[in-house]
Amino acid sequence: TTMPLSTQSQREDEQYVLIANLDNARNLSNILKAITCKDHAIFTATANGLKVTVEDCKCMQANAFIQADIFQEFTLKEDSVVFQINLTVLLDCLNIFGGSSVGGKPN
Repeated sequence: TTMPLSTQSQREDEQYVLIANLDNARNLSNILKAITCKDHAIFTATANGLKVTVEDCKCMQANAFIQADIFQEFTLKEDSVVFQINLTVLLDCLNIFGGSSVGGKPN
């Protein structure tokens, strides 16, 4: 027997603690570029959004807050989640999706 796609998608989504979808990754990419001074960043997700922290040898800290309202979908299954991401890799991925302009007009 085959399982309907909607049921299968719901089951796949159950394994994720955080789901954040954006139609255009350019704004997020620009925010992250502004605070990138080291390769890695600490992301803290709460119901209000994402806090991104970059530290350089405990002597400098850059923070950005991305409100949950910016995302088309923002689902968090716990009160808060903290994770570390390589910003260089993340920005490369975001640039793949945010590099093209909508309707041929540059933003």
